[in-house]
Amino acid sequence: MSLVVLMWGYNYTALKVVYQHFSPPAVALIRLLATLVFFWTVCLVFRFDTSYPPGQRLKFWLQGFLAFGCYMVCFLWGIEQTNPTEAAILLSTSPLWVQILNAILKIERMEISTIAGAFLAFSGAAVVVGAGGKTGTSTPLGIFLVTLGALIWAVSVLVMRPLLGQRAQVANFAMALPGALVVLVPYGFSATLQQDYTGIPLWTWMNLAHVVFLSGGAAMPLFYKGIEQIGPARSTLYQFLLPPVAALMQWAVLGVPVLPLQWAGIAVVTAGIALGSAQSRKSAKLSR
Repeated sequence: MSLVVLMWGYNYTALKVVYQHFSPPAVALIRLLATLVFFWTVCLVFRFDTSYPPGQRLKFWLQGFLAFGCYMVCFLWGIEQTNPTEAAILLSTSPLWVQILNAILKIERMEISTIAGAFLAFSGAAVVVGAGGKTGTSTPLGIFLVTLGALIWAVSVLVMRPLLGQRAQVANFAMALPGALVVLVPYGFSATLQQDYTGIPLWTWMNLAHVVFLSGGAAMPLFYKGIEQIGPARSTLYQFLLPPVAALMQWAVLGVPVLPLQWAGIAVVTAGIALGSAQSRKSAKLSR
């Protein structure tokens, strides 16, 4: 799980490097096609079951449409217009969105700790974004897109939940990815064809490889493997490390400092997510 945190924490900075030569639409389609090949190759090599259960093909494709299509548009486009630290903070609220949607759909009762945690987390996010606004590194559109991405990801989690446990996670991803084609092919086709692939530095290619094969390919199966080994309750705790890791990576690679007020906001968001997710972690422990 520590390796997953490093991969995902660096992803924000890696995209900033990649965007010096690639546009978000081109990155989106390149990433999708590469991960399609990656996951299906793994399934073929290890002979994972990739047959759709009767009546569930559209559910898998809906998951791909949301998590690998709509979410990726918001995420990749939003990252272009936001500071890596602020983006990581906004996306880290997705577990709280899951809890809120659970309550709205009456899947789970919303606890007081969830309400308090949501208030803390969103207040901390406002502090981080407000302090970062002084540097002019984020735009309102970018903040909106990343926040919308967190909400879409939460919806996709609810869609995917009934499909889990039926087969290897790699197979689940491979079976869901075709649903993203209807979003990312129109979004990125023209940009990918018009992309000039000559004269791009090796450093940019290395970061693109990280975005595609490490963050997009290897990290997901490792994350779910971690859930199997240490349980969902402890796995959830690791996501609290993403914002500070993203902040350190931003400073080390891009030289963009994190303001003291933003560090305070990160602490508030982390506390809020921990508090808001306490009930779900407690339930996960009881179900083991």
